[in-house]
Amino acid sequence: MKYLMKSGVLSCGGKEQALVRGALMGPEKKIYAADGTFLMEAEIRDWSAAGRKERGGTPSAGEKTKIRRRYLLWDSEGKECAFAVPEYAAGEDPAVAGWPLCRLPRIDRARLDALDQKYCLIMRDSGHYSLETEDGAVWIRVSHRGLDGGWDIEADGRFSPAFLCGVFIFCRYIEQENEFLIV
Repeated sequence: MKYLMKSGVLSCGGKEQALVRGALMGPEKKIYAADGTFLMEAEIRDWSAAGRKERGGTPSAGEKTKIRRRYLLWDSEGKECAFAVPEYAAGEDPAVAGWPLCRLPRIDRARLDALDQKYCLIMRDSGHYSLETEDGAVWIRVSHRGLDGGWDIEADGRFSPAFLCGVFIFCRYIEQENEFLIV
């Protein structure tokens, strides 16, 4: 199926009717049904700090270079329905290549667990993403529409529109990881 994400509204194909609406600006990313019913919420969480407190110590040398964020997707009942762990691009892992002098290491993928399945969300470039299974089958494609604005999302019928909106938010999180920081 083909979907269009524009201005936080996910619609099917060329139809104008909204399937889901997302409050995608600001720190809280919430997903609502077309009638306004709350469906899901996405957030980025630093999971290493909580883990260190539970273990009662400081991170080891190997842990210091690992990405310590998780992208989380919660349903309306507060149950975690998906999470993703971002990963460094090839040749960018600071444990191998060292820390770049003028930027952070680039991130181009996230390991995603959802619906009792493991996936890889890959950023091909800043306008193209794909969600693939471990064997390389592409299940979701997300592509920027250029000057027309918005995003085309191609997926088969196995994913709900709310979940597709959640994957779109995760794509935007990966893009944020690579933004140039000004201090």
